[in-house]
Amino acid sequence: MRGFSFIILLPFLTRVIQPLTWGALLSAQALGLWLILLLDFGFTLSLSRKIAILRGDVGQVSRDVGNVISAKILLSLFAVLITYLVSHQPAIVNYQSFAWLALLWAITQSFSPLWFYQAVERMVEFSIIDMIGRVVYILSILIFVRGNSDAYLVLLLQALTLIVVNFLTISRMWKSIGGFSLSLWGGFEAIREGYVLSGFTLLTSLYTAAGTFMFGFFAPPALVPVYGNADRLARAGVSLLGPLNQLLLPRSARAFAESHQKGFTLVKRFLLFYSLIGLLGFVAGWLLAPFAVHLLFGKSYIKSVHYLRWLMVLFPLTAFNTVLVYHFLIPLARDKIVTFIYTMISFITLCLIFLLVPRYRGDGMIIAMIFPEFLALIILSLIYFKAYRRYNNA
Repeated sequence: MRGFSFIILLPFLTRVIQPLTWGALLSAQALGLWLILLLDFGFTLSLSRKIAILRGDVGQVSRDVGNVISAKILLSLFAVLITYLVSHQPAIVNYQSFAWLALLWAITQSFSPLWFYQAVERMVEFSIIDMIGRVVYILSILIFVRGNSDAYLVLLLQALTLIVVNFLTISRMWKSIGGFSLSLWGGFEAIREGYVLSGFTLLTSLYTAAGTFMFGFFAPPALVPVYGNADRLARAGVSLLGPLNQLLLPRSARAFAESHQKGFTLVKRFLLFYSLIGLLGFVAGWLLAPFAVHLLFGKSYIKSVHYLRWLMVLFPLTAFNTVLVYHFLIPLARDKIVTFIYTMISFITLCLIFLLVPRYRGDGMIIAMIFPEFLALIILSLIYFKAYRRYNNA
């Protein structure tokens, strides 16, 4: 529901909001998605792993929670500066209020205690509250967004519903751990501990969550919604892997903490499972792309079909890479390796965007998205097989 509440609204929004405004809204939302990852700073991964292993120590969990929330407050100040600097991006230069509303949405989203419920395996409890909030958001959009001038409400209402959801979920977390205290130095310490893993999430987000925003720097504004629709739909499909990671990451962390044998056995099972999901997602996406675009966006965006089909190649690639990163390298605390790989991959992606998009527009962006993910697959596979052989020889 988290990833698809926006998708559910697409048939309505693309018909009441004009194309240029819609492109600006997609760009602002892509900026917001990147800011969410900046404010998360890898805590969803690092803190979930830590709490999953040490959750019996309530005092330590309370200190960690307080430090992370303090860190998010500090990072919010940095997010304000970034929003100011990039608010002149061509696609949103005439809609700068969208950028600031995207910041508000990102801040509210970042304070979601998802990582806590993930670590203590209480995702059902969290998901029920979150789903109710998403339903309220969808109904609010259908009621209040009546035309192009109401486009700002898409971001504003999202932030307001998240404030209520966060209040409820943080209150329940507070009761579970006996409260927590904010600390300036604790916030800096949390940032220091999380900076390595945050590099992975922030770098990958430059060509995933922020893909449409980056595209808007080099492509004509009229092309941004055409590509942005396809990118948003493809990313929604790939985001289906997110709930699986939330449920299974603590299990992978505990498996490797107990023994490498249990860890590698679990990784092999996950590789088979995720790969099957990835292949099915690709085939379904390729075949259903014309129907999905016509249904969700209408005839005026039929050119999005071409981009959507090729972006669905990311589904199996991302599925395989997800297992090797989230269920192999991260449980083994190989954060620096992950960050190094995706620093290189992100640099290649940005270079390809700079070189290809000005000349080849959307097709250049497709190449810039797919090639680096395929390269990451090769590198991660080599690391995995090398580690597996070393384990068998030992």
